[in-house]
Amino acid sequence: MRHGMNNWFARWRCIGRFVPGMVVVITLVCSYALPAMAASIESLKLLSDGAGQSLRIGMDEFVEYQVFNLEGPKRLVLSFPATSLSDGIRPVQGDGGVLNVVPSQDSDGVRIEIGLTAGTKYEITEKGKDLLVLFTTESSQQATANANANGAVLQDIEVRDKGPVTELILRGRHLDVNHNALVTNEGKTMVLDFWGGKSKLPKEHYTFTSPRLNDVAIGVAEGRIRLVVSLRSGIGDTHQIDTSTNEMIVRFGQVKQAAHTGTIIVESVDFQPDDRIAHLVVRTDRADPVINLKEEDGKIVLDLKHARLADGQERTQDVRAFPGPVKQIDSYGVHKNVRIVARLRQKSVVTSYQVGNVLTVTMKPADMIAMQGGDGTAREEKIYTGQKVSFEYKDIDIRNALKLIAEMSDLNIIMSDDVTGVLTMRLVDVPWDQALDLILSAKGLGKEKN
Repeated sequence: MRHGMNNWFARWRCIGRFVPGMVVVITLVCSYALPAMAASIESLKLLSDGAGQSLRIGMDEFVEYQVFNLEGPKRLVLSFPATSLSDGIRPVQGDGGVLNVVPSQDSDGVRIEIGLTAGTKYEITEKGKDLLVLFTTESSQQATANANANGAVLQDIEVRDKGPVTELILRGRHLDVNHNALVTNEGKTMVLDFWGGKSKLPKEHYTFTSPRLNDVAIGVAEGRIRLVVSLRSGIGDTHQIDTSTNEMIVRFGQVKQAAHTGTIIVESVDFQPDDRIAHLVVRTDRADPVINLKEEDGKIVLDLKHARLADGQERTQDVRAFPGPVKQIDSYGVHKNVRIVARLRQKSVVTSYQVGNVLTVTMKPADMIAMQGGDGTAREEKIYTGQKVSFEYKDIDIRNALKLIAEMSDLNIIMSDDVTGVLTMRLVDVPWDQALDLILSAKGLGKEKN
């Protein structure tokens, strides 16, 4: 009853009672009046990833809910009083810890019954008007533990140019386990993370004379290896990641699908709102699609080469009812490719994040957020959009710290002679432009940007 329910208890002021036996019953005694059925459940989306499964319940407005954890068979029941079920919502078949999701409507509201396997745990999180239910199984938890225990070991790095394509080749052990990739900084930076990994490389920075790739910085922090790949402008927009146990090849440039791999199936194209931030989640049947991501004329255009849409995925999604920068998402075929277009209603900062066969494109509003100050006046908070970096140094010379920022940000930094001193810093997943401001603030320094 504790999973994600603290806010619920605060609002309902209900009393829970545990009745022992084969069936776990949670009895709720609440004092409230049932309103008219004004709220509506608009969507049910069940997604899977390496760590488990997640169910997003989309509503047109937030509504109070009840949770029942039942046995014989094991299932989780969510009850939404005074709520209706939109047309077109059907039962969903699952795999892993979630067997199925069955919605139903009665005179009291909506009931969503989720069949679970033994040992499946859940956690409920409120996301604006939506509910997100995260499921993990003992096997998925063990798989994650095994991945961390047998994390990647990076032993060699090479850059090879092949005509219009540049390959970044990483060699070692377990390179196909527990990794992800992020493209940011307008296609000029790729960040590769290997969770639970170790670096056996002799140094932490490599510079290359490639027409598409400048350098690679390697760091270890928070139980992962992080590679920051600096690219020529926009090169990261088109890339392909191909992995095996002992080798990972990241291709940039005019990448073509390997002839022997066949057509990639785009299994799903889903929109996931998160307050003012919008996520476009694309799932394919394989982990090595050729991706081209670009922004043009108020649109984010994502092309997947040599791919086709699964049945029911060629469609238009009208998402204007959600806050955030996206108003419509179109997915359709173009020759032998799949094109997904997110139509924007405001300027956004776009990043892409790839984990196995799941690509997530995040669109974050780029405007300044006006916040209310304690004195009642409006103030502005700066939005930091730089690629995230992690630093942990003791008594590092400030000039060397600023050089690290220069390498990560692709900026030319000129320091006057009076920039001296050392500092100790620990920054984890902080945008580089914010890290720069923090370092300058700590030493009482300022900057001018031309």
